[in-house]
Amino acid sequence: GVAMSGKVAKGAIKPALLFGLHEFFPFLAVIFAAIHAVALLGDQYIGFGVADLLIPFSAPYEPVWTGFGSVAFYLLTALIVSFYVRKQIGRRTWRIFHYLAYLAFVLALGHGFMAGSDSGESAVRAMYLLTGAIILFLTYYRVLTSRRFG
Repeated sequence: GVAMSGKVAKGAIKPALLFGLHEFFPFLAVIFAAIHAVALLGDQYIGFGVADLLIPFSAPYEPVWTGFGSVAFYLLTALIVSFYVRKQIGRRTWRIFHYLAYLAFVLALGHGFMAGSDSGESAVRAMYLLTGAIILFLTYYRVLTSRRFG
């Protein structure tokens, strides 16, 4: 989304494909997050329950960081729904609400970094740092090249 709005991908990817990807990836993220949560129900070591995963900050393992993951999941789901009701809520409201995608990303990133069982692995840490750096760069690029600031 930030690559689209910042026009960093302009000319490199056809707009229809970029829009399709922008619509597809959030669904994919929600599906993978749901699979992740369901898989945790089978974790014999920690013993997550359904309520632990559905109620943010109630998990027995790293409750704050696990809660951030739950909140990110709910935000992402709400953002997907908002796309389909944007005519009813108005474009301006939808656009303002859409900025919560940044919060969802930061919460999910923090969740992975701090609660992930593989987050001690250098490749996983590199992946988190790289994705965070890319979003940060694209956000700065978007802000600095916007008509308001540029």
